Amino acid sequence: MNKDNFYYGYNRDKARLGNRRTMERSTILETLGKQSQIDNLLATIEACHRGSGNCAITISEQAKDFRRIIEKRAKENGVWIDNYSPLITGKLIGKGGESEVYLSKDGRKAIKITHLTYFANSEDLIYKVSVHNLLFPEVRYGIIGFGLNSENNVSVVLEQPYIIVNKRATQNQVDNYMESIGFEKKDWGVFENKLFRISDTLIKDDNDNVLLDREGNLCFIDVFIIPVKALF
Repeated sequence: MNKDNFYYGYNRDKARLGNRRTMERSTILETLGKQSQIDNLLATIEACHRGSGNCAITISEQAKDFRRIIEKRAKENGVWIDNYSPLITGKLIGKGGESEVYLSKDGRKAIKITHLTYFANSEDLIYKVSVHNLLFPEVRYGIIGFGLNSENNVSVVLEQPYIIVNKRATQNQVDNYMESIGFEKKDWGVFENKLFRISDTLIKDDNDNVLLDREGNLCFIDVFIIPVKALF
């Protein structure tokens, strides 16, 4: 297991997101996307927070325990999704190592079912979602519930604006944009500032994580972000 893996939070200041504490209620609330279920989502997430983690068990055991508690609490709080058909069209529009992505029924959202195998606790989950939303608010994630993916893995269900693409972005556009917002290019598709390292920004033959919307804006829909402190 790579100690620099973002999800496990090794060697980083897990208590802070910029100037805010990761597990403060105000930060958690900013990650929630289903207004009618905010109280129940909040209760589920807070129930699974282990603070700095239980050092007596391994990270993989913490992650397994986290998934078990999430499923139990989500069902108790009414935010466990057994049937996705009211939410999605049923057409898979993307799939990666962590997420299965579907189009919402109204065609305006991408619904991501992201398995929790690589998260040790709620803090890791909230950290990832919060940092993404902080850096790329135009394609922010919202947590709308929990459920199983197609392989029966306990997952968080996220919504995100669905980006309609007329033409693909170029790597030069991505590189220039990242440099314009204060990131230094470290390698192909890898950028860093004093706080974060961002990767998976390469424009490839398929499954681009950076899209160009109809207005010509770059949309970073699913890049990989770790804190710079995790690299030391």
